Amino acid sequence: MAEFFVRRIGNDLKPDGADCASVLAKLPFGKLLRVEVKQPRNSAHHRLYWALCARIGDAVGVDSEDISDVLKSRTGHVRRVKTKRGVEEFPKSISFAAMDQTAFREFFDKCVHVIYTEFGIARADVLECVKDLLEEKRAA
Repeated sequence: MAEFFVRRIGNDLKPDGADCASVLAKLPFGKLLRVEVKQPRNSAHHRLYWALCARIGDAVGVDSEDISDVLKSRTGHVRRVKTKRGVEEFPKSISFAAMDQTAFREFFDKCVHVIYTEFGIARADVLECVKDLLEEKRAA
């Protein structure tokens, strides 16, 4: 019916700007509405994931896409296709359309665990290797 952005303030959801308020104003009063909550993706978090894949790939001599596929496979972020040879697994998309921020955060946290178990890099060390991307940019 309608898609618009809101912010949670206390126990209330408030429209995020005038455009969103005008969409909300068109919704019927007193009617039951089904709401699906999705948190828009954080592009910086997405870039962090790919930077992490690239740095691990550089360290072990593997392409970042391959590191990403390993992470998807080991976290179970796959689609299963039944064939004559059995069930085959293929990495699922982590695109902005495929995952909201909540799902991506869960996926990223699983990836950090896999990085520890597969590559022996502790969580603190994983975050250390991308620390420069996590720190605020300081004005010169």
